[in-house]
Amino acid sequence: MASARPGGKKYAILVCGDPVAPVLAKHGDFESRFVRLLSSEGGEGEQWDAFRVFDGEVCADLASYDGVVVTGSKFDAHGDNPWILDLMRDLRECHRRQQRLLGVCFGHQVLARALGGEVSRAEKGWCLGANEIAFDVAAVAQSCGGGPPPPPP
Repeated sequence: MASARPGGKKYAILVCGDPVAPVLAKHGDFESRFVRLLSSEGGEGEQWDAFRVFDGEVCADLASYDGVVVTGSKFDAHGDNPWILDLMRDLRECHRRQQRLLGVCFGHQVLARALGGEVSRAEKGWCLGANEIAFDVAAVAQSCGGGPPPPPP
């Protein structure tokens, strides 16, 4: 966790599980990984606090954060574990307060589920690790207000 200077931004990382051993060894834990990837200038002047929500750790004052990151997990985003239901309640409150939210993998599924979005299982089943994806520039432009979607191929 970096110390925030006066006026610095403050972020919460809601950790939803530990990375598998080979990923942990290569890339580190979720807290250090997200601070490294998302902080500006190495986090100088920012405060990053991690809460292991899957272990029952609670952030007593989530409203005091400028933004909230929800990590990936090996757990089922469709599950009704008590900690997942508590997390969804907290995310609805963050949304109501118009806090900035970022969900990654499991995190985005739980966020969508919490806000009433449709979440479904992948047809090929659960997978873990680096996967090749295609980036559809036209679809991204469309989702950002760039006009009607392109016709199907």
